[in-house]
Amino acid sequence: MITNGLLTIERYLEWLRLNERAAAIYRGHPDTGWTLTPAAFRGSSVPSIKTVAQLRRWRSAAGRFANPMPRNNVEWLVLAQHYGIATPF
Repeated sequence: MITNGLLTIERYLEWLRLNERAAAIYRGHPDTGWTLTPAAFRGSSVPSIKTVAQLRRWRSAAGRFANPMPRNNVEWLVLAQHYGIATPF
């Protein structure tokens, strides 16, 4: 069974195919000429994780609140992004 989110993506991809836009990918920018730069490296004042040491500190601070507990560094970074921390993603 396809969940609602997957069904929405499937419909979007089908629309792209039918409208000869198969190469179109949403990348978070309205202009494809703009450089893709992760939020952590844009120089904003938003808290960010740019280094392994910062990731370790985040894991230590957030670990007591995480449920379920992230299993690897990628999941820790996803959790950080969920809480508004800029990451290399």
